[in-house]
Amino acid sequence: MSGCHGPARPSPEATQAGEGTAPGGLPSAALAEIAWRPWLWAPAAVQLLRLAPNRWWQHFPPRLTPTRELWDFRMETLQGSGHGNAPDPAELREFIEWTSRMALWRRR
Repeated sequence: MSGCHGPARPSPEATQAGEGTAPGGLPSAALAEIAWRPWLWAPAAVQLLRLAPNRWWQHFPPRLTPTRELWDFRMETLQGSGHGNAPDPAELREFIEWTSRMALWRRR
């Protein structure tokens, strides 16, 4: 099946440093950035759903992780080519905060 829904993988640098990974493939530190900030939970859930492939519930096992192609595209637009696949935890938090601010701005 083309367009595998596999989880995002941490960068080789993060793996070599011994950083743990969460079930979705993001480094645990990245998820901790969001977990300690309850006001970011809802915006993070919205972004998770926006990255999920269409009809994700129809594939077994159902996963909300983006397709490899979409993840690679998003990481290249964030970091440029030649960088790792996992975002820096602070960048992830800043992105979720930014999307939350933009949602408030759009409502005005």
